[in-house]
Amino acid sequence: MEDCIFCKIIGGEIPSFRVFEDERVVAFLDLMQPERAVGHVLVMPREHVEHIYEAESALLGHLFDVTRRVGIAVKEACGADGILVWQSNEEAAGQVIPHLHIHVFPRFHGDAWDLFAGKLPPQASTDVLAEARDAIAGLLR
Repeated sequence: MEDCIFCKIIGGEIPSFRVFEDERVVAFLDLMQPERAVGHVLVMPREHVEHIYEAESALLGHLFDVTRRVGIAVKEACGADGILVWQSNEEAAGQVIPHLHIHVFPRFHGDAWDLFAGKLPPQASTDVLAEARDAIAGLLR
């Protein structure tokens, strides 16, 4: 889809910090991350599918398998106490970009990050994102 920012990232028109990619799925760091908890990865199909309702079962199975692998790598690379996996469909559920994607967030005890209230700490620099990308991607090879 021409106007989809995720399609532009997948197609290489917009730079990204990719941690994993194969023929069906791409995973990269979200550029808007709290500096104290860098490691928020977006996992999505290369194919433009807007919502989970439209995705083929085989694609969803692969997407969630990659999400599991990314979650393990994020937890280890970030030294996180746990991970949050989040996926929304349609604006009413909080989906901002209409391209199916899954969020993987590192979480830490007492991180004071209230994602659902929109209360986020200061954002990380691109140097910090590059370090996180290298650590996570290294665990996914």
